[in-house]
Amino acid sequence: MDVGSTNSQSALPRTRRRRRIPVIAALAAAGVFGGGAVVMAGEEGGAEACAATHVLRVAVAPELASVVDDAAAGVFPVEEESGDTCVHVDVVAADPADVARAITAQPPDRPDVWIPDASLWLDRLQEAGVALPSERPSVATSPAVLAISRDRAEASGWPEHQLSVTELLGDASTRLALRDPMTDAATATNLVGLMTAATELPEGRTVLAQVLRHAAQTPMTSREDVLAATTGTGAAAVSEQAVLANDRRTGSSPLVAVYPPSGGSLDYPFTVLTHNAADARSADRLLHALQGDDVKDALLSLGFRDGRGVGRPDTAGELGVDVTVPPAPVSSAQLAETLRITRVITSGTRMLAVIDVSGSMAQEVPGADGATRMEVTKEAAARGMSLYPDDAEIGLWVFSRQLTPDSDHQELVPIGPLGAREGGWLGRELLGRSLAGVQAVPDGATGLYDTVLAAVRTVRQNWDPTRVNSVVLLTDGRDEDEGGIGLPGLLSALQQESDPGTPVPVITIGLGSGSDTDALAAISQATGGSTYVAETGDDIYAVFEDAIGRRSCRPNC
Repeated sequence: MDVGSTNSQSALPRTRRRRRIPVIAALAAAGVFGGGAVVMAGEEGGAEACAATHVLRVAVAPELASVVDDAAAGVFPVEEESGDTCVHVDVVAADPADVARAITAQPPDRPDVWIPDASLWLDRLQEAGVALPSERPSVATSPAVLAISRDRAEASGWPEHQLSVTELLGDASTRLALRDPMTDAATATNLVGLMTAATELPEGRTVLAQVLRHAAQTPMTSREDVLAATTGTGAAAVSEQAVLANDRRTGSSPLVAVYPPSGGSLDYPFTVLTHNAADARSADRLLHALQGDDVKDALLSLGFRDGRGVGRPDTAGELGVDVTVPPAPVSSAQLAETLRITRVITSGTRMLAVIDVSGSMAQEVPGADGATRMEVTKEAAARGMSLYPDDAEIGLWVFSRQLTPDSDHQELVPIGPLGAREGGWLGRELLGRSLAGVQAVPDGATGLYDTVLAAVRTVRQNWDPTRVNSVVLLTDGRDEDEGGIGLPGLLSALQQESDPGTPVPVITIGLGSGSDTDALAAISQATGGSTYVAETGDDIYAVFEDAIGRRSCRPNC
């Protein structure tokens, strides 16, 4: 079929297009496209030739709008034959986050065709209950990259030596420029590669946490802001096409793309949202035009790759990109998990650490060179505390059986900042000294359930809406308090006192085979937390770091 000819689709209405007129009125009235360009082709005039008119509304990521507009102009030329119904194809450059908000608004408002920059928007809409077509072909791709200045790249040996993301993270001077990953697909996709690169560094989780927290303190609101932050030691989360577009722009500072491992690509899915049969046929003609060789050449000339991830082979290396780097696929589940971890790392923290000091904690841990459960736990806790900035609020309890006349637990450090506290002490110092002095209680039993309930109630008392409020509990045993609340009583109390507006997830860590994993799992499930089991010394270190990274499990476990 000749998609460039109106004669090949005689059953379709006649079409005409107009330039720079208000379109998608409801969306515009809602402010979705306020200030955005209305990008259309064709000439004015001809309205008198149409007995009726109809608008096919097409919303597209701004960087792709000119190509889509030109394709629409080719497949829907102006018709002048009197008596026909004309189709106005309005191509609107619109930020994907704005379109997603309009689609999920009440009442919803949606274009007939949407080409966002990434499928992640469609995944989020489906999670929100929006029905979408299963066929969403990619019309272009562009790998997620970190952009750095040409000067910095050359100082590191480029182009002979290609910097890696691991090298950038390992350089303490690197300053990462990010937009909000919930509103920018390039940032969200880049985060997957950053997480992967961090695993190649000693203390990589700590390094990445510091880099992300610094980035969160200086948020970027536009793509222009992000690119401008590449001066000096800055690294901007953008797409390969954004680097090429920048380097081809007269007067811009040249950039070089650094390719993350497992970073994935923006995939520009062509999504038909209309249920109108005639509009669907018009959308199909537009899709075929976008898949044609002429449009493909136009996409490649603008720095995009095609839908299979293949770039223009003659793209010069001096432009700062390497189109031979294959894009690594990223699943929606992997992306969602990365975003959750990032949100946890960059959110404020208010956490109560609760450590078992019963007698069995004096037993040796397999594979820990003779270290006891207590010693390994203290070391893991100290490492975990180092992941947090000074404004994180953390407290410390220990528990066994009747540690005080009135309870099975004892407060060593109240919840407060890791930085300066009243009296001139640093929270880190208070916690460090208290951890160092913690010892297993000889023949001490385990008062687990009463301690859990007291800890949750304590954290909820001064619940902070700006922070993740949680309890992290480590134990190697099972409840041994015959006069205590018991597991059914604890779960009932947790359920009755639960408030979705003030969640306090309990993250439980069972140390060794003697821990009551079923009870710990039930406690975590009742509070929206997670549960772990650690057998060896290495397990304990890894599990503790992962557990504190999952402390905000609700509502997106």
